[in-house]
Amino acid sequence: MVCWKCGELNHLYYVDTPFYSSCNAKIKPKEALWNSMSFEYRPEIIQLAENFIESRKDLNLKLGQIKVRFSNTINKSYISFGCHKCDSIFGDYYVMEAKIDIMYSPNKLSFQSEVDLTESIELDVPHWCFPDDNEFCGNK
Repeated sequence: MVCWKCGELNHLYYVDTPFYSSCNAKIKPKEALWNSMSFEYRPEIIQLAENFIESRKDLNLKLGQIKVRFSNTINKSYISFGCHKCDSIFGDYYVMEAKIDIMYSPNKLSFQSEVDLTESIELDVPHWCFPDDNEFCGNK
C-alpha cells in the first residue's frame, strides 16, 4: 500500500483462514470497520507478523506500527495500520479494499502458522462436535 501522505511503499497483512475451536469447528467472527476488533490487530497476530518480517529480511518488508490513531474521516480514534515512514493512518476502508485486491492476486505472499490466542473467543456457533476426549463444547 502506498502512503497517501508521503508516497512511501508499505506492506500490510491480513488473516485469511478462520480460527478453530477446541473441537475443530471453524470460527469466523463478524468484524466491522473502525471498531479496532479486527483479528489483524490482536497482539498474537501482530507478533507473528513482526517475527515473519524479522526472519525474512531478504524481502525488505515495510510494516508500520499498528496502534490507535485518530481518523479525520470518521472523527474518532481506532487501532489501525500506519505508514512505516510518516506514521499516517491507513483507514480501514482503504485497507479493506487492498485486502480484497490482494486476496485474488496471484502475486501475494502467504505465510501459514498456528497461533494460540491469549484471550478466548466466545461465539454462539451452532455445530455438532465429536471430540476425541468426549469433552463437548457446551460442557467446557
